[in-house]
Amino acid sequence: MPVATRWFSYYNSLSTLQSLKYVCIKLIDEEGDILKEIAPKNNSALVLSLIKSNTFWDRLSKLIKNIEFPSNVIGKLESDDASLSLVYNYFGQLYNYYEDEKDIQRKVKSRLEFLLTPSISLAFILTPKHAAQGYFFR
Repeated sequence: MPVATRWFSYYNSLSTLQSLKYVCIKLIDEEGDILKEIAPKNNSALVLSLIKSNTFWDRLSKLIKNIEFPSNVIGKLESDDASLSLVYNYFGQLYNYYEDEKDIQRKVKSRLEFLLTPSISLAFILTPKHAAQGYFFR
């Protein structure tokens, strides 16, 4: 289940739902009459028809594909063992990922500027493997 503090969990929830596509459809086929009785009945009928819709699964697949890379980066940043030296690096990867989306790049850069502290900058600069990569933002 998604939780308010972990954006990455939304991606995981959607991926899990996609992997359960055929289980959901089979459940509706076998237990549809029982599922229609779930209150509120208006919503249950809508959900059941949505699950059987190819459009729903196509859109879900497209959404997952679009958020996979940024979700993985965000997941790494939100993990309990995230390295401080990688914050700048991950934001640079996000920035470059959206090279054709200037508005998103501007938001990524703005968020980094909010987060970028002297300790993050020093951790990045003092980590030798990052020196070869150079800087993402000019």
